[in-house]
Amino acid sequence: NLGGMGPDYTVPGQGDTLMPPTIRRSRVGRIDGKLIDLVVSNVTEYLPHTTRFNTVVEQYAGINLAAPKPGSGLDKAEMHLKFTFVEHATDTPYVLRKFRMAFFDFDTSQGGVATECMEVYTSHVTSYSLHAETELSPPSLDLSAATSEVCATTFGKGSDNPSTNPVNESLTLQQRQRALELTYEDTSEFELKFSIGCCQRVGRNFAFGAPG
Repeated sequence: NLGGMGPDYTVPGQGDTLMPPTIRRSRVGRIDGKLIDLVVSNVTEYLPHTTRFNTVVEQYAGINLAAPKPGSGLDKAEMHLKFTFVEHATDTPYVLRKFRMAFFDFDTSQGGVATECMEVYTSHVTSYSLHAETELSPPSLDLSAATSEVCATTFGKGSDNPSTNPVNESLTLQQRQRALELTYEDTSEFELKFSIGCCQRVGRNFAFGAPG
């Protein structure tokens, strides 16, 4: 129910009780016997094309964002997200000493339009990993800056998404070339922006999860 946009508007079995305007992945880890959840919230207005792709397939989570439409006058659409680790079934932040997050499937539509980019807020990022032959541009992050952005350079389609891989199969070479892994230390939360360049009539999906 990110941004209150659904698809799950009400709490199951609780009548008209509204779901929080977030995405919660329950039990993403156990530390010192304590279960941990991951809550994703939008910092700015969230405008999806559809929320039916806001789901988890295998270990890959997805969030859909509407692309700028032809004639809209917009050069890009973006969503500013906050990821917070909390104690299970609560909103109490839980500081993790060290953890890694991976972000997948940065590509474009045909003709190089609707380019996907991710702007990393570098606070608490201590290192990152890109494939030696990454398709992302630039092929590095500047962790000395407050934010650092990478963008897709090649066309992709749904059938090459990591979520379509057979169960327990590793990423393909191209999937690794379109991925970014970040290591964070001593924090309960981090922020990023995902954006889509002009122009496309539908949306594109932002994919993330734990490194394989």
